[in-house]
Amino acid sequence: MNWSSTNSTELLEQLSHHEGYQDPFKRVNWLRLNRDTYWLPEAALSLAGIAEFEALPEKQRKLLSQLEFIHILEAGMWLEGLFMERLSRSAYHAGENLALLKFHLNQLREEAGHSLVFAEIIQRSGLARVPTQFYKLHWMNRLARYAPMSSMVFWLAVMIGEEIPDRLNRFIRQHRDSICPAIYDVATFHTIDEARHISFSRRVVDAGAKHMSPLKARILTPILQRLLNQFLNRYFYPEPGLYDLAGLSPGIAWATLARNNPQRVQFVRKQVSGVLRHLDDIGFHLTY
Repeated sequence: MNWSSTNSTELLEQLSHHEGYQDPFKRVNWLRLNRDTYWLPEAALSLAGIAEFEALPEKQRKLLSQLEFIHILEAGMWLEGLFMERLSRSAYHAGENLALLKFHLNQLREEAGHSLVFAEIIQRSGLARVPTQFYKLHWMNRLARYAPMSSMVFWLAVMIGEEIPDRLNRFIRQHRDSICPAIYDVATFHTIDEARHISFSRRVVDAGAKHMSPLKARILTPILQRLLNQFLNRYFYPEPGLYDLAGLSPGIAWATLARNNPQRVQFVRKQVSGVLRHLDDIGFHLTY
């Protein structure tokens, strides 16, 4: 999509029109954040469905849900940090394109607000920060930092990074009665705000796909497949240290159980199915 085109400018103006903007921090009922409840629905936990998990005391299952939710927050801060880095650079070079500048500044405001909420939840939880490997995902980190922001591959990466967490947030919201109310608040505002971002990234990707040659699709497909595999491997399968923090030792044994858990595999497939269908429709045949 050409940033200077009329349609792009109109879309940017539409997405930047935020009457009544509310700080995400104020959209969470902090008094209802507690550790007596699940933070992720049990079905969304990496060990759900295996006998060893079902045999655990409920207090320990709740602790695991809280740590796995913090793992998701760590992923969110990593993804939004990468995006904010590029948005700030693009905003600096927006020049006379006020529509583009406003769009980037609005996105920066939202993403910064999200990350502040994520960091606040981690701090208020009193739990240790979960060990993660997101910053070592070299393919995704390099692509996000250095691929031209006007390129289709950049927005394909953005779309993957937005839509998969969005599906998980929607799943969380379907289980309102079984999770912490403050966590429901977080999933709700994130779903609402990301809808605009996902709409824009899809528009950019779909516009680029219309002019993409079959050769380019074949070249990009293995890059996207590797990026997707790396992301899913880290996002849905926590590091062994997380299980150690939950009192499940040795953590490496529980991490292995999670990776061999057929229910987890099916859960991930369901979460990623929407973005895979969309990619397939525009010429990228990825699998999981």
